[in-house]
Amino acid sequence: PLCVLNNILYIGNFINSKNKKTISLLKPKCMISFMKEQDKELQTLYGGHYRNFQHEEANHDEVEFEEVFQFIKEEIESKNTPILMYCFSGKSASVATATAFIMKYKNWPLEFSIGYMMKLSPMIQLPSWLYTQLQRINSEKKNIQK
Repeated sequence: PLCVLNNILYIGNFINSKNKKTISLLKPKCMISFMKEQDKELQTLYGGHYRNFQHEEANHDEVEFEEVFQFIKEEIESKNTPILMYCFSGKSASVATATAFIMKYKNWPLEFSIGYMMKLSPMIQLPSWLYTQLQRINSEKKNIQK
C-alpha cells in the first residue's frame, strides 16, 4: 500500500486488504473498500470501521465523495488510524478518492493533487468518469474561494 497522508491514510488493492504480512505491518484500524461487493470477512473483523462504497461507471453522475470524506474524518477524529482504502487494482477508485480527499483537506488544486499521487505511484489510472468528478470538486472549491 501507498501512504497518502502522514501514516494515517493508505491506498492499496484487493490483495493488500487480504495479505497477512501487509496487515501485520500496517496494522490498519479501519478499511474502506471500493469493490462491487462487501467483504463479509473484513466487515466482521473491522465491524463499524469497515465500509464499502460504490464508485461505478454506470453511476458516474452520482459519484459523491462527501460520504467517504465524512467517514474518514470520523475515523481520524476517533484515532482509528491507519486507514486502508482499496479498490480491485489500487489504481482508480481508491486513488480518485484519496486525490479528492487531499484536494479538500489540504486545499490543493486538482493538478497539484494528481501530481502528488503520480509521484507516489506512476501506475495510477483515473478513468475519465472519475476525473470528471475530480474536476467538479475542483470547480466547486474554486467557487467557494471567490
